[in-house]
Amino acid sequence: MEQTLTQALAAVKDGMSQRDAADNFKIPRRTLCNHIKSGITKKSLGRKSVITVELEQDLVSHIIRYSEVGMPIIVPMLERYVYKFCVTNNIATPFNDQTCTAGRDWIKAFLKRHLSVA
Repeated sequence: MEQTLTQALAAVKDGMSQRDAADNFKIPRRTLCNHIKSGITKKSLGRKSVITVELEQDLVSHIIRYSEVGMPIIVPMLERYVYKFCVTNNIATPFNDQTCTAGRDWIKAFLKRHLSVA
């Protein structure tokens, strides 16, 4: 699907009409329009991540490093650490500013994505 979308976007860029490209490549016209407007060819579902992939990898390496030196991080510590990490890196988040912690749902999804836990 992603390859077809890329081909359709290239065809539109080369002068083909959006309607013809949508018909030829069997892509909904509205979808094609949205990708042309955004300029993004990668298909993604769900909400945008709070932290970029690169920063999440950096965070994972910090967690693994703590574990290797004998300081495994438990979930309440991780909630505070992630919040502090975001504040340090000037990342705007929906996390709780009163308790200074990341949300449980975010932590659960993070652990599932990177550490095969939860």
